[in-house]
Amino acid sequence: MGGGSKTVPAGKCLAHLSLNTIDRQNLSTASWTVTAAGKSYTAEADATGRADILVDSGVTYTATLTHQGEYYNDAPQTFVANSTGVVWIYFDLFQYPDIKTVVQVYTDAGTTVVGTSGSNSMSVVADSNGLAQFNGLATGSVWTFTANGDSVTVTIDRLLKVVEVGKTIVYGVMVYRNTSSPSARVEYIDDAAGFTPIVNSGGTFDMGSWKGCGLIENIKPVAKSGSVWTDLDKRTLSGCPSSTSGDALVEVPTWWLSIKETSTAITIRFSNRQVDSTFQKYASRFGGEDVGMFHIGMFHGVVSSSKLYSYSGATPTVNTSITNFINYAKARGSGYDIAVYYQMTYLTALMTLLFRSTDGQSSLGRGHVSSGSAAASRSKLAFTNSYGMYGKTDDSTVPVAFFWIHDFWGNVLDFIGCAKTDSSCRLMTIIDGSSSVTESDFKLVSPATPTGSRSGYVSDVVGTTEAGFLPKTCSGSSSTFWCDYGYVFASDFPTFGGSWGDGDDAGPFYWRFNYSVSETRSYVGSRLSYRAGRA
Repeated sequence: MGGGSKTVPAGKCLAHLSLNTIDRQNLSTASWTVTAAGKSYTAEADATGRADILVDSGVTYTATLTHQGEYYNDAPQTFVANSTGVVWIYFDLFQYPDIKTVVQVYTDAGTTVVGTSGSNSMSVVADSNGLAQFNGLATGSVWTFTANGDSVTVTIDRLLKVVEVGKTIVYGVMVYRNTSSPSARVEYIDDAAGFTPIVNSGGTFDMGSWKGCGLIENIKPVAKSGSVWTDLDKRTLSGCPSSTSGDALVEVPTWWLSIKETSTAITIRFSNRQVDSTFQKYASRFGGEDVGMFHIGMFHGVVSSSKLYSYSGATPTVNTSITNFINYAKARGSGYDIAVYYQMTYLTALMTLLFRSTDGQSSLGRGHVSSGSAAASRSKLAFTNSYGMYGKTDDSTVPVAFFWIHDFWGNVLDFIGCAKTDSSCRLMTIIDGSSSVTESDFKLVSPATPTGSRSGYVSDVVGTTEAGFLPKTCSGSSSTFWCDYGYVFASDFPTFGGSWGDGDDAGPFYWRFNYSVSETRSYVGSRLSYRAGRA
């Protein structure tokens, strides 16, 4: 009773109501209604989740709790009011860990989003990125989310549900196919019209119009140790794993991505809503649903005890086949894989948008592409910006980092999962599944791709949401069109990025479809990914 006794008048009973929950938001927002025939009392919970109600004695009452969220054990309780006594009524809401649903509502920044389900109501103010997050909604319940006069009604049918209410945002670029200059050929369109791109000036990055943008603001470096997630300092990476006790990953919340081609241009668009069927979230699909994000290794992969890891201060594992890399990644458990094709498509599309260029080496940095003759160990970098950008455009011995992904290209090539070519050199992918080397697991996604092998500096790409940036023609140079080298051969598996000796060939559009299921090379490694959100 708060540390002191209370005197109860004759003919009255003091109902002491208490709310116990691990979800602290429910303490001060809860209220009780105590009713009987012809009688009704109400009280608001204090900051500790308690309330006192003085009621008439000799009556059987029903106490009903109202609060944010839904739980299994908050049903109304009955009690008998004894004269001049105190009745304690407990509502224990410790079932929250059993209900792990998260609903992410995207709308305009600062907007109050109201969620209602029957008599239950919750309100959350969207953050600076337009995200309002609702936790602990019961699966199977139906909720209506309202913001700015617009409403969306959904059934909570998965652990993570993404809902969009209000303004549709589209950031896009148009890449003109017949313009050779890697910067002049790229034009900002849609809500990106008038934006300024990211500029690297001697290793210092000006984020231009993209600083604080919701599309990228929630990308961050994290550490995962078992089921424990830790956000890392964006500049120092303090606490970054340096052994197999944890993985250093980059968390990438996804927007809808559309890549479309016409005879004259390729358009790349990111949106907070699915504008049409070309907008997809292939990069964050797992187990038949969109989990809203993917995680990719901050470092090239390291194999220990036949398992694949991502941590600093280690030399990447090479001389290993894609078959074995896939097995080593999957040995880590559900959700683990090597980096897959649609994750790399998402990242390279994002790079094209942010830097407004199809020349990664001249915009982000040359990368570690002209130094040494063996895989180099990579310790964590120190960043002067909060977006994980690192590189020198005039030094091919300095590593690059794109959103903290060390050696995004350079040092060693990475085997990439969920993609291969068929016997006619057309692209096949696995859109919703894990990496495999079995051809029947793949689906043909680029039937219009020219047949026959091709190699050389990429002058054109297929340019669709499903095919991504598969090299289509290879008659360019290191400073024109897509500026990177490409290899497309029959019935082969891909590597991405470039190694220590690839020089001008390397970059974000350097795809080599020329490896068999068992082939190994001293300059080819892999990169870990995790595809189950933060489960």
